[in-house]
Amino acid sequence: MDHLAALAKAPFAAHGYGALLTLSILDRYYKPDLTREEAVELLKRCITELQKRFILSLPSFTVRVIDKDGIHNLDNIPGSSV
Repeated sequence: MDHLAALAKAPFAAHGYGALLTLSILDRYYKPDLTREEAVELLKRCITELQKRFILSLPSFTVRVIDKDGIHNLDNIPGSSV
């Protein structure tokens, strides 16, 4: 669901200005059978790109996984560690 409440089925999503910098990474590296660990590594690739190219450099990123069992909080990813 996007900021206008439009809903579409998609294998992955990115929103806002960050999407302009990260969708190509998701297009290239996303696989339907990613493990949770692989998905976090893909997220780190996206964060690395944001840290390099986006005007704002955030100190950390909150990570939540949504699956059939609910919403799960993972460890935050510090912006400086990627």
